Amino acid sequence: MKILFVLEYYPPHIGGVETLFENLITSLSNEKIDYKIITTFHPDRSSSPNITQVKCRNRYLFSLFALYHCFQQAKEVDLVHTTSYNAAIPAFFAAKYRKKKIIITFHEVWGNLWLRLPFMNPISKIGHFLFEQFILKLPFDIFHAPSQSTAKTLESHGVKAKKITQIYPGINLDQIPKDTWAPPREPMFTYFGRLGISKGLKIMLPAVINYLQQNPTAEFQFIIPRRPKKIFLWIQRKIKKARMTGRIQIYPIQEQEKLFETLSKSTAIIIPSHSEGFCFAATEAQAIGVPILASKNGSLPEVVGGLHNFLSEISHDALIYNLTKAQEGHWKEKAKREFQTKEFVKEYVWMLKKMNE
Repeated sequence: MKILFVLEYYPPHIGGVETLFENLITSLSNEKIDYKIITTFHPDRSSSPNITQVKCRNRYLFSLFALYHCFQQAKEVDLVHTTSYNAAIPAFFAAKYRKKKIIITFHEVWGNLWLRLPFMNPISKIGHFLFEQFILKLPFDIFHAPSQSTAKTLESHGVKAKKITQIYPGINLDQIPKDTWAPPREPMFTYFGRLGISKGLKIMLPAVINYLQQNPTAEFQFIIPRRPKKIFLWIQRKIKKARMTGRIQIYPIQEQEKLFETLSKSTAIIIPSHSEGFCFAATEAQAIGVPILASKNGSLPEVVGGLHNFLSEISHDALIYNLTKAQEGHWKEKAKREFQTKEFVKEYVWMLKKMNE
């Protein structure tokens, strides 16, 4: 079997969807499944005969510029697998033209949340909302949901239940130093991962600044990429304006070994998201044993385990209250959940066989 993956972003680009597909694709050779990838250009990506890089880095232009490559390569494969949002358009039309079955991984459905998120103007919010509704109406053969939360949301937005397959993504647990949490003497909170508009940053950073002003020994660190530039510069300005450059540090995304060491020395990982389709940050943190301070949105209640506290709401006061609880060592605990890549691949291959029945 040969699969064409049409993905607007793929590593070394940072994000949960990117991690999902990297873990899946690198495991497929063991299942005697060949693959091709069409994705946006990234300057740090090594060339590969299996990867076609469309000469653009803009996800919106990718919908247009990828069309030719999708139409050409779709004729040589057995099926097409894409993801929401912008990659879905060229992948869908190419698959239908070539009479190939197509899977879409719909990481999360935002619906009306688009209209409430920060860092977007009103026209952009409405445009993204309508675009999502359009993609949800396209007749993909399978909608892959990475969590029960996403599966339920897909169904509530009109996708037929028989078309939805829920499979949790996996991580390579053998690469993570399990239960190595060594809490620091003074509070050190960490946010790491993608700078998304749904990540709760607009509320989290002012709350963190306020908390640090009240707790002179506490510190905070961001481990983040520099893109999107608009959000990165906003973070820099807020820190500088509050005169917190010495107590709120910004670090680039680190290699896995260094990242896990940094996380293991944190008081807690903060995940105040407005929505999460799965959340690899939570799965990695709980494997290490680091406590998690998270919202209750999306998949987080079904993914988060170990030491944790859930925010009653994403608000300034709720964040400060829970940062104080974390500093004092007050945590709830529940059984950890292990999401392994080998289980993900096993269920994925089962899904492919079911499609070919």
